[in-house]
Amino acid sequence: VRTGLHSGFVIANPEQLLGRNVVLAARIASHAKGGEILVSSTLKEYTESDPSFSFTERGEFHFKGVLGEHVVYAVRWDLGGSG
Repeated sequence: VRTGLHSGFVIANPEQLLGRNVVLAARIASHAKGGEILVSSTLKEYTESDPSFSFTERGEFHFKGVLGEHVVYAVRWDLGGSG
């Protein structure tokens, strides 16, 4: 499983979610390797104060259909609190 995450407002209808933030999450996911979770810098900022998570920068990307450069991070988390 490859996962890409971003946080932001979306346009929702009964069949699907739409908008720039949905596209950005999908583009981030397309760069993930199997078993990897990649997140946007926005989501990293929201969660980096939680000591359960740690981040490794994966680089700055320009994604098709989304303006600008976006820094992407791989995330690791500790569910058991044992490091």
